Parts: sequence; structure tokens; C-alpha cells
Amino acid sequence: MTQKCDDINKFWHKFQKEVVDSGVSEAMAIWHIKWAKKFAVSLRGKPLRSCSAGDVNRLALERQRKSKSESKLLGRQISDNVNI
Repeated sequence: MTQKCDDINKFWHKFQKEVVDSGVSEAMAIWHIKWAKKFAVSLRGKPLRSCSAGDVNRLALERQRKSKSESKLLGRQISDNVNI
């Protein structure tokens, strides 16, 4: 179990580095990591590498329904995340 946790932590660390290296600020990179982790949890066992834009859109719609006040900001941030 510890090895699996280490592997997961390494993955997210590497992902954050890639996001920052792509020109995203450190603060926004942290937001991207939080969003990506929520996205990964929402997949319920589906591997990230097999995800599609439809999976991203589904989560975005679910989040928008939960919080209409965040929907415009969320849409912009998701768009930025997809373009990384």
C-alpha cells in the first residue's frame, strides 16, 4: 500500500511540475492539481489515460449544477486545464 501511495504522490508531483513548466503560475497549478484529483476520484476506477473530453465535461456539468456562482470561473479554469 505504501508503494502505491508513493507512486500516486510522485504522479501528482510530476503533473504539477508539468503544469508549472507549461507557463501556469504556481497558485493556478495548485488549483489544477486539486481539480485533477477531484476528476480522478469522479472516474470511479477508470484509468486517467483512458479519459475523454466527455469525462471532463461531465464533471464540469456536475460541478456547475452544485455551484452556479462558481460556474463562470470553473469554465475558464477547465478550459485552461484542457489546453495544458
